[in-house]
Order: sequence, then C-alpha cells, then structure tokens
Amino acid sequence: MSDVLDQVQIFMKKGKSKDVQALVQQALDEGIEASVILDEGLLAAMNEIGIR
Repeated sequence: MSDVLDQVQIFMKKGKSKDVQALVQQALDEGIEASVILDEGLLAAMNEIGIR
C-alpha cells in the first residue's frame, strides 16, 4: 500500500476529515484509482472503526 493510503487510514480513524480530503486528492493526483483509494484507504479505516 502507498504511504498516502496509509495516511488516509490514519487520519480517517482520527476523524480529520479535511486532512482526509486533501490526502484523497493527493492520491488521485498521484494516479491512484478512486476504487483503490476507497477500498484500501477509506473503507479499510471504516472497517477498523466499526470493529472497535
């Protein structure tokens, strides 16, 4: 997984929505597909939050 997706997960878990938004844009700018950002970044973090 890329560093930016790791950061998306970290900030998502902390509830830092503005940071997450900027990181998602950065990932898109780096050429990471939206589906990968969603699956490996956002949904992975939400899954961990849901388990807690």
